[in-house]
Amino acid sequence: MKIILLLSSIVSLAILISLAYIYGHDRNHGQATNNADFGEKKMEYPRHLTFQQLQLLVATETISDFGYTSTSSLSNDDDLLDAQVESTWNDAVLYEWTKALNGETSSSQKQKYPYILCHSGENMSGYERRLALTSTIKSIQQDSKIYLGTLYNKDDSFCVFGHLYASVAINIVGDEYVVQPVLPSLKMIEGLIDVMKEEISDVLSDSGTNTADNYRKITIDMDLCPGVDVDKNGSGMGKGGSSFQEAEAEEDLELEGMGDIMEAITNMLLSVDAESSTVTSSSTSSSFLPLSQQVYLTSEAYIGQTTSSRAEMWSNLLEENQSSGRCDGTYKRGLKWNGSQTARPDLFPSHMQVEYSNSGEMETALGCALVLLLAISANPDVCSVDVQRSVKTHNLIANYLTESEIEDVTPFQEEGIDGTGEVVAISDSGVDIDNCYFYDPNTNKNGPVGSPTGPGPLVDLSFRKVVQYDVANGDSGDYNGHGTHVAGTIAGKRYDREGAADGIASGAKLAVLDAGRGADCCYIPSNVLDTGAPHAKIHSASWGSSTRGQYTSPDRDFDQFMYENDDFLVITSAGNKGSDGGLDVPKTVGSPANSKNGIAVGATVSWGSSLPNRGYGPSFVTYFSSRGPTADGRMKPDLMAPGNMMLYRQNQK
Repeated sequence: MKIILLLSSIVSLAILISLAYIYGHDRNHGQATNNADFGEKKMEYPRHLTFQQLQLLVATETISDFGYTSTSSLSNDDDLLDAQVESTWNDAVLYEWTKALNGETSSSQKQKYPYILCHSGENMSGYERRLALTSTIKSIQQDSKIYLGTLYNKDDSFCVFGHLYASVAINIVGDEYVVQPVLPSLKMIEGLIDVMKEEISDVLSDSGTNTADNYRKITIDMDLCPGVDVDKNGSGMGKGGSSFQEAEAEEDLELEGMGDIMEAITNMLLSVDAESSTVTSSSTSSSFLPLSQQVYLTSEAYIGQTTSSRAEMWSNLLEENQSSGRCDGTYKRGLKWNGSQTARPDLFPSHMQVEYSNSGEMETALGCALVLLLAISANPDVCSVDVQRSVKTHNLIANYLTESEIEDVTPFQEEGIDGTGEVVAISDSGVDIDNCYFYDPNTNKNGPVGSPTGPGPLVDLSFRKVVQYDVANGDSGDYNGHGTHVAGTIAGKRYDREGAADGIASGAKLAVLDAGRGADCCYIPSNVLDTGAPHAKIHSASWGSSTRGQYTSPDRDFDQFMYENDDFLVITSAGNKGSDGGLDVPKTVGSPANSKNGIAVGATVSWGSSLPNRGYGPSFVTYFSSRGPTADGRMKPDLMAPGNMMLYRQNQK
């Protein structure tokens, strides 16, 4: 039974790991009400999470944003430091409430904001808690359409992600409820700032060898809040209705649907008069506040307080890169937006992406990128933000050890279960189709990739082995060698005789997505799982990126695809980050191997003459194979198979 996965990074952010502790040990977490002056009216807010409790629930950049440096004047007094952090956090939450109220009341176009909503009613199932929460919201708001993204559902509590008007959220009160406004940093997965730094560094270091055609750009993924693209009341994308209109491959029409969010983010990026506005009851709509006033730690409300470890960083970034106008050219000409609308807004969010290109110096490129990340996170229609990471190749599996662990005994193949009649899709560095394990002896079928007699971007089942060869980055051929190895391990079969390195499913055919770029691998397109359609029902992804075991947008995308195509399975490699200095390293399974509906395969040691010195054999994990669990506590990898000291097929390049 597959798991319905509903929101990405904010769910992934180590998904509300210890609600049992929170609700079981401290039912009075947060304040029962938080009081603040809003103009002349004293406001009472629902209880929210304390900063200490937040750290138990989610792993986001909020932890770094509101932590304090070791050089803080408070660093020698832990109790005083904790009290200061809680005070700052409480002020930040109240600031977010004020922004949300202004966004609804100070503009003709009312704006909704994101909230984490939790119901912890005793002796209730998750379904009953959801019904109770939905009923409460319906009793407050007039619109009967309610879109909630499930974040957490266990015995102790049920939590969702909602996109509501502040006047609705502020009236969700009671001992069983928690209403947590989602600050910009709560939308960023933990470590995202470091990931951006690494990606910018990698792009700039590669820029000398890349051409204009294959220059790798930074891609930022965004999940929109539940119901944003179907909201007809002014909030979200597209004025007057559904935001992503059907487009006949005309890019301008597709972009028009994203106009509202793009415009709001761009306005924040190009706004330099930060000193002229602050958040008060008389402010203009918070959607049009300068970026510095969208974020509490850089706002006028925070200036003069004890400096957190990140407040100074963000303030300097804004001053040096935004207020100075240094990044204006990049923001006007170096961003490319696209998006996709969900078919099931009750289950999945709609998505947006922006490609960022800046080939300048490291300091400028990174500064502009981080300010862009902050502006996207500050947009109230965006609920989670992630950066696409560079992926590295991994190794997978090899033969009789996976069937019996007895030399030359292959019971599946002896019963004729060898993949005959199946097409397996593979995305990797490419495949050397002239290798004897893939070669087609039919002279009408052994031409080079893309030629009239060679495999091309469309599936042709008349080929002996490689029935599709789609090139993602304009560079066919396996210059890396990894893809040829993996393809052979899966379905390699010599055309002239029995091979010493036939694949596990030697009777199957292959649909190949060549995601290589020269000797580099891999640059994965968003439609990667369409490879081999409609024939391929299994996809091998022996690549990934290091995410500290966290659940990220590629994991979510794979899960959503498998949920919507329940006869489809993705098999991923766990990764090669399992050892550091000879010691096992937990939580190193990467993305997309952290998906919930796919199968992640780790590597064991080989056997016999292939056994390396001091190796223990196939019942033991090899030193490099990434270890679990995931950051949110799930067991990974799902399966183990030989992956060290294996005989494999080699490309000729």
